[in-house]
Amino acid sequence: MKWIPLPVGVENFEDLRSNGYYYVDKTLFIKELLDRKGKVDRRGNDHEADP
Repeated sequence: MKWIPLPVGVENFEDLRSNGYYYVDKTLFIKELLDRKGKVDRRGNDHEADP
């Protein structure tokens, strides 16, 4: 299996694409966060948002 670098600290999408980094689209996670008004964590469990 070919090793693919993680884009730690890479903020430019063009750099992600041109250097072959992994990219995880979190668009739906952001939508869920907004829909639930901050009551979701990365495991998908409900919790109260920190003040």
